[in-house]
Amino acid sequence: MVEIDSYTFHATPKKFVDDRRRMAYLASCNFQVFPLTWDDLHAGKEAAMRRLRTTRERRRALLEGG
Repeated sequence: MVEIDSYTFHATPKKFVDDRRRMAYLASCNFQVFPLTWDDLHAGKEAAMRRLRTTRERRRALLEGG
């Protein structure tokens, strides 16, 4: 799954801790979270999409036993 991260939503210690707990819960459910930033979607869009495709391909290979 892809998550767009922003400083706005992690700007307090409680928000940061809550997000880490949510990420740990998703990991315990065998979800892989691919974080992106606002900058990734704008200034670094091509590089971010390459990283996402590579991650998806590696994950698929792992799940298929390769």
